[in-house]
Amino acid sequence: MDWQQYFPTYKFNNKENRDIALEEYKFCCKTLESEEKLFDSFLRYITLVCSGIVSLLAFLKLDFIKFNIEKDLVFIVGFIFFLSSIFFIITTLNFATKQKNIVFAKRKIIILRRMLGMNYGSQEFLFKKGMLEGANMPFSIKLRYSYLYFIIPCLYASMSFFMLHWIGVNLCYSVLVFLTLYTILNVIYIFSILDINETKKFVVLKAIAFILDIKLVDNFEHVLYRAKLAQFEFHRLKIDLKYIKDILIAIEDKNFRSHKGIDIKAISRAMLSQLKKIPLIKHIKYINKFPYSGGSTITQQLFRTLFIENIADKKIRRKIVEILFSRFWLNEILKKDEQLEIYLAAVRFDKNIFGAIKAYNYFFDNNKINFNKAKSFILIERVSVTSGCLLPKVIDLIDNLLKNNILTKEDCEQILCLYKQNVEKGKIQKCYKNIDNMERLNVWFDSLND
Repeated sequence: MDWQQYFPTYKFNNKENRDIALEEYKFCCKTLESEEKLFDSFLRYITLVCSGIVSLLAFLKLDFIKFNIEKDLVFIVGFIFFLSSIFFIITTLNFATKQKNIVFAKRKIIILRRMLGMNYGSQEFLFKKGMLEGANMPFSIKLRYSYLYFIIPCLYASMSFFMLHWIGVNLCYSVLVFLTLYTILNVIYIFSILDINETKKFVVLKAIAFILDIKLVDNFEHVLYRAKLAQFEFHRLKIDLKYIKDILIAIEDKNFRSHKGIDIKAISRAMLSQLKKIPLIKHIKYINKFPYSGGSTITQQLFRTLFIENIADKKIRRKIVEILFSRFWLNEILKKDEQLEIYLAAVRFDKNIFGAIKAYNYFFDNNKINFNKAKSFILIERVSVTSGCLLPKVIDLIDNLLKNNILTKEDCEQILCLYKQNVEKGKIQKCYKNIDNMERLNVWFDSLND
């Protein structure tokens, strides 16, 4: 069934467990309906309670003035402020919990509906307008800031403002307290509706990206979900990724296993190499010896591939966001092998080929996938090569892997043959900037055998 492709970790026998799943589905629908009713009426009760508190404060204010005991008003107002603060914090947490319950229930309904083979059309009443994208993909339904919550921090901050004003606090200080309390309550709410892979650091990093005007994908959970589906395909097909992982690390990020998402030395080398573009500095011998380098780790490349909308714009600011997210978020939610597998499943090979399986079928025309060392090298060498040409760096890459005993001479011979086949089929162009790199590779290989 098609649902198995999208929910590969679920174990469900349609013949034996259909009735159980159907009852679970009905229960989820009823729960969702009741939760939404409670959610919709929730703010009415909040408004009533707040109105009661304001009325009480007004009564106390008049009463205290009448009996000339206004000096005790500060204590009374402070006590009410303390109680209302606890009330609004609990209300915020309760609101967030109900919102998460509704979203998770909708996601569960989507999964159960897919497993039961049910048509979405008959279930449309379960979803509000704008939720139709969740018909097939559960993570299309997002946990996000609800406009319904807006009234809660506004009421809290407004009440606090009037309390301070009544006891004679300066207007500027009252406004400052208003803004502070409004912000605090919103932060509590945002931290309370974090999705499965979101963390407090993630919220801060998204704010930094917004300030730096870097456009990120709208739905991180959905992107991660699709990425993990592609990763799981390797396991479903029982593909051995050992060699291609080793070669990927050797070529793209030698310190991948030891660093925490970013490589400070690699970033420093990249910055120094970029100084060669400055006329007055490029003649300095120490600077000139550094080859041009991007300095990106595999984790950075993965984040850039999955989550940044336009990688060509605002390169310096984009690099800052990429480094921060890779170090403080992506490297913490994904294990090293998960990063490698998702990278191989998502990255672009050559022109418009995404994922190692598609790239393998394109370059090698083989029904049975076998990532041996030679084929693995060619695929990794093709990562992000948009020109479709055989680049001059290929000889240095092979020579480096040979010296580090990652490749053998037999592997090099097979690499040469596979390149020749792809050049003959027109899948790889042998010349780059009028230099025949296929001929250079032949000459290098001949010298290797001498």
